[in-house]
Amino acid sequence: LAFALPSQAQSKLTQEEVDQLIKENELLKAENKRLRQAGQRAGQASSATAVCDLKRTYDSLKEKVSIEADLKSREEKFKEENKKREETVKQLQTVLADATPGSPEFVNLQDQLEKALGDYKIWVTIEAGRINRDRAQWIKAIYAKMLDAISEAAAEKGYDLVLFKSPTIDFTEVSAEQVPGMIQSRKVLWSIDELDLTDMVIQKMNLRYDREK
Repeated sequence: LAFALPSQAQSKLTQEEVDQLIKENELLKAENKRLRQAGQRAGQASSATAVCDLKRTYDSLKEKVSIEADLKSREEKFKEENKKREETVKQLQTVLADATPGSPEFVNLQDQLEKALGDYKIWVTIEAGRINRDRAQWIKAIYAKMLDAISEAAAEKGYDLVLFKSPTIDFTEVSAEQVPGMIQSRKVLWSIDELDLTDMVIQKMNLRYDREK
């Protein structure tokens, strides 16, 4: 802002007017400073963004390999026990088919079969539910650990925003109808390698897992 200098024909500014001009000038300086700082923060925010590939992170975790090995072992035991129980039911069904309907033996076998079927259904429901519940809880726990590691990595690198980086699309593995949807679902279209925290997060989580084992 420019202020016209008073001419000799004009009367001199009063002290009150001078004080008012000084006050307005200080307010303008303060506003300019605020605008400069806001612009600097905006510039920093636009550049302080990183990305992380959660799928590659999850697939590269030692803890994930350990958990999947444990789940696979439990599932194999479940299949073995399930096979035994199925065989027991089939044997009772075969023997019952040869028994004389209405005879004490038939009634006894029928009771055994009904109990075996009931026990089998309850066992399958409980054991399968436990495995699925534990898998969900483990995945939830690992996801929480990934978020913690991402937060630490971002803080160390000076980033205040981390975006989800989708895995590279293998167009040879999808149909033509699936391609548009897969492209539209991508969160980040492109970023320089220096903004990718994936390897750093994987390293942090695997080192922590080794220490806590």
